[in-house]
Amino acid sequence: MTIGAPLETEIKLAATPAMLSGLREHPALAGADQASALVTRYFDTADRRLALAGASLRLRETGQAREQTVKLPARTDSIVVRGEWTVPAIGEAPDIDGFAEEPRAILARLLDGEPLLPIAETRIARTTRRVRHGSAEIEIAFDQGNICAGTREAAVCELELELVSGALADLLDLALALPLGPDLQWSVASKSARALAQADGIAAVAARVNPAGVSRDMGAAQGFAVIAWSCLSHLLENAPLVASAGDPEALHQSRVAIRRLRAGLGLFGPLFEHDAQAEVLNAELKAAANALGPARDAHVLLARLTAAPAEKAQNAAELLDHVRSVAERAMQSAQVFLAGAEFQTLLFAFALWVERGQWLGQDCSARLPQFAAKALRKRRRKIRRMGDDPAGMTVDERHALRIAVKKLRYAADFLAPLYPSERAEKHAERFKDLATKVQDRLGELHDLDVLAAGHEALFAGLEPIGAARLSAQLDELIPSLAKSHDKLLKRAGKALARLDVYEPWWKADL
Repeated sequence: MTIGAPLETEIKLAATPAMLSGLREHPALAGADQASALVTRYFDTADRRLALAGASLRLRETGQAREQTVKLPARTDSIVVRGEWTVPAIGEAPDIDGFAEEPRAILARLLDGEPLLPIAETRIARTTRRVRHGSAEIEIAFDQGNICAGTREAAVCELELELVSGALADLLDLALALPLGPDLQWSVASKSARALAQADGIAAVAARVNPAGVSRDMGAAQGFAVIAWSCLSHLLENAPLVASAGDPEALHQSRVAIRRLRAGLGLFGPLFEHDAQAEVLNAELKAAANALGPARDAHVLLARLTAAPAEKAQNAAELLDHVRSVAERAMQSAQVFLAGAEFQTLLFAFALWVERGQWLGQDCSARLPQFAAKALRKRRRKIRRMGDDPAGMTVDERHALRIAVKKLRYAADFLAPLYPSERAEKHAERFKDLATKVQDRLGELHDLDVLAAGHEALFAGLEPIGAARLSAQLDELIPSLAKSHDKLLKRAGKALARLDVYEPWWKADL
């Protein structure tokens, strides 16, 4: 769903009570206070039709005033921008006929006659200020209160930065001026989403990749910005869940999001030839992915060991306990890293570079469809030059091939919407499926190669005899953890051969 103006551009920062109190004295947020008490009720259908469409509908009381607001996805992959309409309200429930024609029509289509029900309520003590930052006017909101849904309750403590006028870059620049870190983290969890989760008693879950909204009428620069925001949004939906709950799937999705960001940087590399910050950001993103690697690897190994045949695993209880302990410690390190000042700063620094980087001053006039076709051909040629026989490659060569195929698949994910014909869409999906098979086969091979190469890091710090015993137990289990090495090599070779001869769906005549 896409909508036009008006747009709300807002950054939300989850804070501890002590941090929120201290921020009132921060010089970048100085201004005259205006206090208010907000009582807000959120509405949806019994089957949550609005939430499933990314929409929200609320009724808010502020003193003597009452207003109703609908928020809808906007024509942007930026998670900080949404469509927002607010109108006066009368009565105890929203009246969708009171909205303008566009949101009214969208709501009517989503609801399709289903009645609206009150879902949850928030009670917030809010202090607002207006500040100037750069060329922008920004409203600062210090929010503290509770979400109530039946007998369930959750605290709210956050800082909101909303753009009144000016550019998103100034909003991001203001966020970078704040003391980011464990006590102040970028959050994309809206009050409406939190209220719904509270009402339904549903814990947050890892978010999967959504297609980037590129289109044929875009230039290469705009296409990159849309793709970058899509990847960043994916990261922002998952990293907080890792930091707060240590969710293994959210950790995996966070790494996927970072890899996709880096793949986007590589795909659009010609745009950044004269921008040194692109290389710095890419290096920092690589370091971030590497910091999450040990936790991901340990959880994958733990899952493999847990799934081993009972007859093979009966003497491996000590090994399982050790790997479980390693996975827990690695996850704790990942949590500390994602909540830390360096990573939180990187998030905003990357977003600001997308909006106001030096690269935007270069010649970015290339049209996206032509740029995309050239970039896809280049990635495919690189894979062909690497060889077509995984069995004849070294471990490092197969690893490099896997990464190259992964980058090609990400590029196909990013750019497939540029070719919307039914035939092109089918070809693109088949192409991506083949690339995924190659990547998965090579990935399994890489895991076996790493295990077979030695276990020094896994058993580091243990008493030598105990480490030798656990290592022997793991060696005994390795053959049962995956398909045989020879079978994987053969399947990887066949999948690579099919990918190599598959029709280039990005040709204009498809």
